[in-house]
Amino acid sequence: AAPTAIPPDGAIYYDSFEQALFPSDLWGTDGTEPWGLSKAKAKSGVFSIKSGNLTNDAIQPGISEVTLRTSSFWGAGSLYFSVLASVSIPFDQVFVYVDGEYARRYRTIMSEFVEEEIRLPAGSHNVTIQYQYNPLGVPAFPDQPEGYLGAIFLDDVYFFPSMHRNIIPVVVFDTGGGLDLDHFPAQSLITRIIPHRDHHIS
Repeated sequence: AAPTAIPPDGAIYYDSFEQALFPSDLWGTDGTEPWGLSKAKAKSGVFSIKSGNLTNDAIQPGISEVTLRTSSFWGAGSLYFSVLASVSIPFDQVFVYVDGEYARRYRTIMSEFVEEEIRLPAGSHNVTIQYQYNPLGVPAFPDQPEGYLGAIFLDDVYFFPSMHRNIIPVVVFDTGGGLDLDHFPAQSLITRIIPHRDHHIS
């Protein structure tokens, strides 16, 4: 079994993907190719999640996106996540959106994970990381730069509320009927969700 990372003190949500469970009711993936679990790069432990491979001989543009749906019971606070983006224009780039609004962009080759913070007001929010392949629609690519991987990796995602709460660890079992995560108490730390589906690891 993969090692389980330790949630940061004070976090009311945490996912390091060490249970090798993705997607889940908090996490969705869409686009030309879905995101998936990966052992290629990780900030901690063994697993991260990685954008889909959109490489094709015709270099047709495409997208691969992942979305975290936060709970309205979490309240206002900061969402932290570690990213390793290995992208470069004109090959690809990455955008981050909060509820459809631009939050940040990655267009460079990272050699290691960087921790990011997004401050969220109270309420449920959709935080989407979108990988874009050939975003400019060029007919041919130049030589790939050194260190280029053509992907973005995401690991160690956690949420700190603006106000301190006593934490109750929660493990959620999805039996296939769907989950309404807004019904969990605000002080719940959802450490993992166990779905009833297969998972692909790259």
